[in-house]
Amino acid sequence: MERGAEDEASEFFNIWVRLAESEIYNVLRASWMIRRGTAIVQAAVSDPAPSSVQVINVGLIGDEVTTEHLALLAAVPAGGPAPTPPTGEIIRHLEPLGPEQLAPFEGHHDRRYANGYGLYDEPQGFAVEGHSIRLVRWPGRPVWLSFSYYSRGKRLLDGPDTNETLYHLPGAYFYGCQRHAAIMYGDRELEERATRAFLAEIERANSEAYGAQGTGITARRGGR
Repeated sequence: MERGAEDEASEFFNIWVRLAESEIYNVLRASWMIRRGTAIVQAAVSDPAPSSVQVINVGLIGDEVTTEHLALLAAVPAGGPAPTPPTGEIIRHLEPLGPEQLAPFEGHHDRRYANGYGLYDEPQGFAVEGHSIRLVRWPGRPVWLSFSYYSRGKRLLDGPDTNETLYHLPGAYFYGCQRHAAIMYGDRELEERATRAFLAEIERANSEAYGAQGTGITARRGGR
């Protein structure tokens, strides 16, 4: 950080911020990141909110999607607020499924095949596929769903800017940037010190809400 007046360091600073931010949201699961929203889902595979870093729960809302709802949805500008269901009451939480659990649903179009998940004409489970969510079974009509997820909020823009994570956890950005600056300049001692401090910031934020231990990030070893 003391090299900030150097042209080279100034050019790379925003890169260090992006790298630090990527590592932060790979492992940070703090309470302030949790969001809940409702949406009309019109296909078996849908995309969660753009800021979502991990889906926690998907719930089926009992309200019917009307033509008026679809008209309101079509009129919403990109990134604008979606229409809300009349009650928003969740009647069932969908079961999280892994790839190996999707096989019983494939090829069965007879409504008698419930496979332990209930009625065929309502989604019973969901699987996360990359950055998308697959609903099973798919009823072939729009449905209201509730999504709970960890959100990164807004990313920091270049120059003076702030966001929720920087407000709550400035040390994560600071030590994350130090870590990558040290890697660039080959300062092994600073890299290790900044990495330890970065991990401590993340672990503290995670454990305050859930008692979680560890982050999944490790310091580099040797010359690799």
